[in-house]
Amino acid sequence: MGGYLSLNEQFNLRAIDSDSGASDYHIHARNSLFGGQLGARVERRWRCIDWELTGKAGVFGNVGHQGTWMGDFDNTVILRDSATTRNNVAFVGDLNWTVSFRLNDIWTIRGGYTVMWVEGLALATDQLDFTDTVTSGTAVRNGGGVFLHGANVGLEARW
Repeated sequence: MGGYLSLNEQFNLRAIDSDSGASDYHIHARNSLFGGQLGARVERRWRCIDWELTGKAGVFGNVGHQGTWMGDFDNTVILRDSATTRNNVAFVGDLNWTVSFRLNDIWTIRGGYTVMWVEGLALATDQLDFTDTVTSGTAVRNGGGVFLHGANVGLEARW
């Protein structure tokens, strides 16, 4: 099954000194993942209680983008203003466990927990570059990963 996942991050650093004022360092990282996943689902029913476990994994193409802006002397001097895009392969895997309780023939209460692992991302903090060369801040480092998790609750109606 095909899918799309987007992850956007910003990192902002501000330094203040008494001589030259504020200096800002801003990084914006954007990931647009396109791809597909294959998975499996196990469902069991017992009286008015159902549970299901779903697992999926897939390979995605990631269009990773990072933009960097750095100023000095109260941000009147621009030291860096660049944007770069780089494509790479990413991995997305997720597991979901859900329990549902049928209240009657129409209404069901659902609750569960989902975990997701995404690897091959351009994360904002990975783009930090404190070197001072012509190419500083122009690379996209897209080897980062995130682990996301959370509970879900819902009310379902069927007729």
